[in-house]
Amino acid sequence: MVAASARPKARKAPSRGRAATKRASSSLATYQAKRDFSITSEPRAKRAKSQGDRFVVQKHDARRLHYDLRLELDGVLKSWAVTRGPSLVPGEKRLAVHTEDHPLKYIDFEGVIPAGQYGGGTMIVWDQGRWIPEGDPHADYARGRLTFTLEGERLRGKWHLVRTRGKPGERNEQWLLLKSDDEAARTSEDPDILEEETTSLKSGRTIEELAAQGDIRVDHAAREMVARSKSERSRRPSKVKGAKKGILPPFVEPALAQLVESAPRGGNWLHEIKLLTRKGLNWRAKFKPIANALKEMKIPSALLDGEIVVEDEAGSQVSRRSSRSSRVGRASASSTMSSICFISTAKT
Repeated sequence: MVAASARPKARKAPSRGRAATKRASSSLATYQAKRDFSITSEPRAKRAKSQGDRFVVQKHDARRLHYDLRLELDGVLKSWAVTRGPSLVPGEKRLAVHTEDHPLKYIDFEGVIPAGQYGGGTMIVWDQGRWIPEGDPHADYARGRLTFTLEGERLRGKWHLVRTRGKPGERNEQWLLLKSDDEAARTSEDPDILEEETTSLKSGRTIEELAAQGDIRVDHAAREMVARSKSERSRRPSKVKGAKKGILPPFVEPALAQLVESAPRGGNWLHEIKLLTRKGLNWRAKFKPIANALKEMKIPSALLDGEIVVEDEAGSQVSRRSSRSSRVGRASASSTMSSICFISTAKT
């Protein structure tokens, strides 16, 4: 007879990739909380599989012009706001304020973040490529000293990110970005690369040119998907005589509505989903029932005009003073809220 001792089953340790994904999800909570994704077109804080050691530098004209450096690590983009932008002069220190982690999809983000949103302003992709850390990037990041090589379109060679000693009352960690002395370095007498290179790698536009086109609306992100889902027999907007491709302006003053017996019929009429006053105020929150109903229409981007009225039990419109009140959004059960919105436009 052979005696055998029972041993507990060894628990399988979670894979590094799975652990990194979990860390990425929790570290994006701050990013998610700072943004209203019904307004901004920035990517949502969703889990994504790491694709390697990528980096991006985004030129960002917010309250102050600066350059955002983002390094891919643990399934997120570790981010620093470099206040004066990177310098190719060895030893020249550039303040880099450590900001919240960003999702991987942010590496290709370019557009206008609406005013009033966190980081509101224009952003272009100024540089992209691969970063190659020296040593263990996790350990070096934790101790506050990263040394790495950049292989970008504009930034190359060896760089250092060094965390400074924090001062009392500081909300964000302050680091310093420095260039090493190598073949990619320049002297203080050489041209400044920030003045040499001013355009986007993605669009070829400057930050001023992108800003001049107005806000890039959230619903524009889904426009291409909607267009692809249409039949090939559908008439393309680009084929309409005189039509020009462009981005809707951030605000157009609505026209006064005209009372008619019934809404127009035909394929050249669409109905709206935006609730803006003539002064440009967004009253979507005050008219949630209407906003939610219009949202269900799931139409592509459109600019429409109309009027919101409150009817009593007899179907008559209540007084203007009542309809303009914020109490409209909480109309009593004896009143029915309705929206009459229409505009003549070409099919999209």
